[in-house]
Amino acid sequence: MTDFGKSVTTLVSGSLVAQLIGVISIIVLPRLYNDEAFGVFGFFVATVAIIAVIINGGYENAIMLPEEEPISQKLTALSLWIAAGGSLFLLVILALTGKWILEWGEVPMLYGWHLLIPFSILLEGLSQPYRTLLNRSESYRALSFSKIARSLVLAVVSIGLGLGGKKFEGLILGYLAGQLAGLVVLWVYVRAENKSADQGFSWHKLLEAAGQFSDFPRYSIFSAWLNTASKHLPFYMLIPLYDAGVAGQFNQADRVLTLPVVLVAMSIGTVYYQHASKAHLLGAEVLAAVTRRTFFRLLIPAVPFLVITMIGGPDLFAGVLGEEWRTAGEYARWLMPWMFMVFIASPLSYLIDIKRKLREFLFFNIALFALRLAALWLGGIYLSDIAAMKVYGFSGMVMVGLQLVYLLYIGGVWGNFGRTSLRNRSL
Repeated sequence: MTDFGKSVTTLVSGSLVAQLIGVISIIVLPRLYNDEAFGVFGFFVATVAIIAVIINGGYENAIMLPEEEPISQKLTALSLWIAAGGSLFLLVILALTGKWILEWGEVPMLYGWHLLIPFSILLEGLSQPYRTLLNRSESYRALSFSKIARSLVLAVVSIGLGLGGKKFEGLILGYLAGQLAGLVVLWVYVRAENKSADQGFSWHKLLEAAGQFSDFPRYSIFSAWLNTASKHLPFYMLIPLYDAGVAGQFNQADRVLTLPVVLVAMSIGTVYYQHASKAHLLGAEVLAAVTRRTFFRLLIPAVPFLVITMIGGPDLFAGVLGEEWRTAGEYARWLMPWMFMVFIASPLSYLIDIKRKLREFLFFNIALFALRLAALWLGGIYLSDIAAMKVYGFSGMVMVGLQLVYLLYIGGVWGNFGRTSLRNRSL
């Protein structure tokens, strides 16, 4: 087995445990919480995700790239400080304007709980640099244990609070507990490997590292925000355009479809990022070989997932989760072609950072955001919820498909099929 295969196996084995826990929670939680609770929870998580993607200033994406270890540690420290400052600033903003924002989003029931959003963002902002730092050192066991801890604690707390009669707050507290557990595992491994980001701390060195990779905050922040925001737009628009029940059905469909992406595809992507970063330094042909093999590793498991969901989505959701979630299965059927593309393209998107194509990717994400916004807005005004899902899913499939073509192009795959160098198979 190649080093790539061994690394993926280590991550995926941990991911399979986390995925099993995730599957159990996906089956149990819909029987404890109604669709409105999932709709409010979806609003909470969407807000966290949209802000967390920019909370480190984009520098967490650069940690993998330097050849010198001290620079990576400085970028890690810089990312952590930016996350802490940004979360504190957000807490003040939400304390002053939270009530108005929640009324605008038609989720007034979240008032009070909305102050946990900055805390959740801080947990993610601390986790992201640590994950990249451990990935750089090929500490895949640590990343696997972190996933397992996060999934296990999230499931136990959410199910326990659900059995105790909690509503959406049980889902929120479970989510926060899972984040905290995952972060603790990451922090323990970082300390154990003596990779503390505060070694030789100096503001001057931090600012020097910031300047060296300044294209990441210039282009990566807005681009990443647009990409994440476009994915989570439904959680903000479905409630005012339809109701919280529709948003809850969408949330359940999204949770099921995203599970293999988060726990399997991104495990492959994590290893790909590390190997592709090294391959890029060795030459275009080496990078093309790694990218091509990764593409097929992603394509093969994605096809049956696509076929099964498209054919039997509603019946599967109704049979496993309960008849009240049949609509979520119908949503999943029409969202699946988009998620099929995401499954393949998301892990390969690390090429954007490796090849420093941040400005080009920004234009793509502007177009993606505008198209999805138009699809949801016009769908909400003129179409039924099912028809709106069809339009939203189709627009996502087209745009992510174009992204995949571009990623394979900059990865050197086009024109290189069949030319894998034997000396590079160990990558």
